[in-house]
Amino acid sequence: KATVESIPIPEDRVRTVAPFQVTGVDLDGPMYFRGGKKVWIVLYTCAVYKAVHLEFIHSLSTEGFLRSLRRFIAIRGRPATIYSDNGPNFVGCNNLFRQFNPPTAAWWGGWWERLIGMMKRLLRSVLGNKIVDYEELLTLICEAESVMNQRPLTHNEEAGGGVLALSPGQFIQDNLIVYLPEADLVEEKLLRQRFQQVQMLREELRAPRMSPTAHIQ
Repeated sequence: KATVESIPIPEDRVRTVAPFQVTGVDLDGPMYFRGGKKVWIVLYTCAVYKAVHLEFIHSLSTEGFLRSLRRFIAIRGRPATIYSDNGPNFVGCNNLFRQFNPPTAAWWGGWWERLIGMMKRLLRSVLGNKIVDYEELLTLICEAESVMNQRPLTHNEEAGGGVLALSPGQFIQDNLIVYLPEADLVEEKLLRQRFQQVQMLREELRAPRMSPTAHIQ
């Protein structure tokens, strides 16, 4: 009887390190906003804790990517290892990368490409055909990042009998309250119409994670 030998998980994905010390990076887009302008999203994924960090770039140049990498490092710290595919904007700064996906093995980066798919589903469910301006899109991307980092990875039984969902956000931030309180309806007439729209979009963005097992990856 034939058997299939399972491939061991790479050491970089299971060793004990600080968040984002081992990072995968990929691009998605373009995304269009008001005025017909467009941006691409750079997705940085922690290989160990599955946390994500999202950045905008306005072109696919190596320089644009490097600026996003500088912003990422300023917030999350410099990774020891960065994985990517063989995109020209990544290869253009290959002195900073220690690992590239094998050119003939597109499946090899699946651990961050799954998160690209999750991000697309979140944004598609929220934006649909809505047209937003740059700052509104930036706000939604930041909140999409927050939703993804609050997704449950597993369940942890506590002595009290409760079930706590272990999420990437618990490894990268201490304060897990990551949204503003709802605007008081009494003051609704004082709010700008666009701000109200962003609030509605934010609530739609948060809705998919209400199921306790939603988006387990």
